[in-house]
Amino acid sequence: MRLVLVHSSGLGPRQWSRLRRLLPEPPVVPALTGYGDVPCSEAPHFEHDLAVLEAQVRPGDFVFGHSYGGFLALQLALRVPLGGLLVHEPVCVAVLPGLAVADEAFFQLPQGGTEAWVGRLVEWWNGPGAWEALPASAKAPFLEHATKVHAEVASNGRDRTPASAYAAITAPTVVTAGANSRPEGQQMGAVVAEAMGARFERLGDADHMTPVTDPARFLPFLP
Repeated sequence: MRLVLVHSSGLGPRQWSRLRRLLPEPPVVPALTGYGDVPCSEAPHFEHDLAVLEAQVRPGDFVFGHSYGGFLALQLALRVPLGGLLVHEPVCVAVLPGLAVADEAFFQLPQGGTEAWVGRLVEWWNGPGAWEALPASAKAPFLEHATKVHAEVASNGRDRTPASAYAAITAPTVVTAGANSRPEGQQMGAVVAEAMGARFERLGDADHMTPVTDPARFLPFLP
């Protein structure tokens, strides 16, 4: 069974560098559109990223997706019969009626894609001061891909897939969330897991970025 790692917004495949060193076999690590050498359309949409994954993922693969990548992994599992699925805090906005990741102005250019905009996004997930607390090396990938990140947030935020739709996924699934994450991040995962009848694990002393900062926490869930 191959392991496929689907990265979150901003970081690209490099986010998995620590986890890859812990694995016995090399995983498949696709770059979504706009990252690395993968071109981006003039009007990026999450469907374009799904097309990238569909071209590289085989039936029977095990997929681990984080955040935006978790949302993509779930959407992929509706189309491809996977061998297993692990998602950490998937951004499935539609499963929480009334949830506003941000107001409509947040999705609009020219605000979108600026450093101020990226900082606001990071702090929505990780709390006040989170952006300023990051070292320049950690900020760099977000700023490098800021325009694409904006497009990801915009199309993902307008998705209307209800929780009930994910019940069609047949792959054995584990959904995780960090006990220190913002409540909405935990709730999205919990609602999706309940709709699927999947295992839900709330990880103590963990947050939204734990797949990057402490990937060993996820080894027990991987094949």
